[in-house]
Amino acid sequence: MAMVFDRNENKKVAVLLGAGSMGTAILRRVCAGMTLLFGDISEKRLDEVKLEY
Repeated sequence: MAMVFDRNENKKVAVLLGAGSMGTAILRRVCAGMTLLFGDISEKRLDEVKLEY
């Protein structure tokens, strides 16, 4: 069975590495309506961002 990688539905995604409060606030305003992906070395911070969103 072959894997299909061509499933691009032209959905816009914004990625933020280092989910600090300033970056998350900017990303949420500038990228409204997009799928947001947050990454951080601190799992605790990612949990906080998840609760805020």
